[in-house]
Amino acid sequence: MPRLPRVLCFVCVCGLWGCNKQSDSTTAQTAPAPAAATAPAPAAPAAKAAPNTQAGKPTTITPQQATELANKLIAAGKYQQALPVLTQIIRAAPKSSDAYVKRAAILAEAKLLTQAIADMSKAIELEPENARFRNTRGYFHLSQQNLDLAIQDFNDAIGFDASFAQPHNNRGLVRIAQGDAKTAVKDFDEALAIKADYLDAYNNRGYALMKLEQYDEAIAAFGKAIEISPEYVNGWNNRGQARLKAGKAEEAVTDFSEAIRLAPGNTSYYLGRSSAYRALERFEDAQRDLDEVSALKTLSALTQQAIQNPQQASNWIARGRQLIEMDKFQQAAEDFNRALKVSPQNLEARCARAEALVGLGKFNEAIADCNIALEKELNPRALSIRGDAYFQLNDMDKAIEDYGTARRMDSQVAAAYLKRSEQRKAAGNVAEAEADLQQALSINPSINTIQQASAEAPAPN
Repeated sequence: MPRLPRVLCFVCVCGLWGCNKQSDSTTAQTAPAPAAATAPAPAAPAAKAAPNTQAGKPTTITPQQATELANKLIAAGKYQQALPVLTQIIRAAPKSSDAYVKRAAILAEAKLLTQAIADMSKAIELEPENARFRNTRGYFHLSQQNLDLAIQDFNDAIGFDASFAQPHNNRGLVRIAQGDAKTAVKDFDEALAIKADYLDAYNNRGYALMKLEQYDEAIAAFGKAIEISPEYVNGWNNRGQARLKAGKAEEAVTDFSEAIRLAPGNTSYYLGRSSAYRALERFEDAQRDLDEVSALKTLSALTQQAIQNPQQASNWIARGRQLIEMDKFQQAAEDFNRALKVSPQNLEARCARAEALVGLGKFNEAIADCNIALEKELNPRALSIRGDAYFQLNDMDKAIEDYGTARRMDSQVAAAYLKRSEQRKAAGNVAEAEADLQQALSINPSINTIQQASAEAPAPN
């Protein structure tokens, strides 16, 4: 695959097992890897049964049964389990091109491209004029940067089936990799002449036009891709890039924002929007996006740690805390659930989950978690979080009591005293209200300034 600028993405062929799937994720540095196209499955040939085992007893299944099993495993995404079944089919029925194609697709998904090419070559030996097989092998060659072999396969595919749009699109990608964006545009146009709603061809055409610095035409091409599929995140991101290069930073912000909405975990979209904000001299907004990129990178590292050692509660706790910092309270709560599953007595996880529950507005559940923690020990953090939950439930007496026991003194505690002061004043308890007000002022003197400002009469006209 040709490598792209930091946040430009193009796609070449359909999904691994069909032709209607989009790529749902991208990387910050390279284009998402397109997957192999699938040929129509031929009927299973008559051949000797393939050996299998079930419940520890040797059994046999026919090639047709093995094919049905492989198809079910593939449909369920269980590719590694499907691989030995396909190998059995090939051994029992070595002229089954369908089995070679499906095994090649699994090998390619595992980045074993040399083996995948070998399987596709066997399929092509069996069906030398199958345009889809040539296209698929061409993609594998493209993925290995074997551009001459790739373009030969795409040319052959077009020669065998002129109405097949994919090899035109894929040949355009080879042209881009060869630095010939102008010819690539012609290839994408040929693909679109065959298939007018070819989403990826519009996206790739836009990319080639950007290489030619024809930004308005590129914007229009990406717009067509978005029109076909409003959920096509690459189209939004790439149009944002084109608009930014065209000096349309405000519109670029809109496109990057939509890309972020569709794929909030992709740092490249935040980087693009940050650049657009800087072009608009909205430097605080630009910095917020850069901060989000930093947070996402931290989250990614913590995620890897948790995946590598899921039985370590501290890994889930650390990831959950990062999610709280990012205001992703539901995901944080799920991480703390995982921590408690592997370590049910972990007070840190219990208190952290309570904090996430407060963020979710589940105040009574948060209080219940804090109560469990406090049964173990007089934990200041549990008291503080429970105080926050009581504050949100408008129970200032309990909130202040918990804050006091936790020896917490900050603006939140001042807010609790101020709110109770207002409640007491409304109830006619003037002396108690004044005492609470003074306590609030002693913790946060700026309250007095705020009150004075809010009490000022409007200036006369």
